[in-house]
Amino acid sequence: MHHFRNKPANATSAIAFDFFKEDFGDFEKYKKNFQELHKAGLVELGYDKISFNNTWGKHMDWSQLEKVSPNSYVGGLQFKSIKEFSKDLKTNQKMVELAQMKFHISAHQVEKLVALFIAEQDTYGKTYPNLSDAIRHCTSWIGINATKIPNETIKSKGKILGA
Repeated sequence: MHHFRNKPANATSAIAFDFFKEDFGDFEKYKKNFQELHKAGLVELGYDKISFNNTWGKHMDWSQLEKVSPNSYVGGLQFKSIKEFSKDLKTNQKMVELAQMKFHISAHQVEKLVALFIAEQDTYGKTYPNLSDAIRHCTSWIGINATKIPNETIKSKGKILGA
């Protein structure tokens, strides 16, 4: 119980959580007890960690728990606006090449769609925890909106050399 005394009574403390086996010191001393808890479905035994399940969550009165801020609920991740990722999105060559192959559009069209994506997400106030999530959302968004940017055809009035 000494592991849980200082935990606040809020929603983040009431969900399932993990402990590493090394946190228990001599784990072999507790191994038999944890195997019994595993049989009862209260914990999941992993290679190097033990996951405690929230089996009593359905019986709890969640309104009695302290309110938590969104930042502490998602593990303290710092969410950033799309403007902070805009330069990286515009210069990410791998994303451009992926969008070109996947959606059969030109690099210029991808460039226009990325600019439109950034403007739209900035309008909505969308935030992302990291660049990877922003790229994933942008790539999906490009696939949905790829037909909205017209294809550009080059018309030349010049003669082909050697003809």
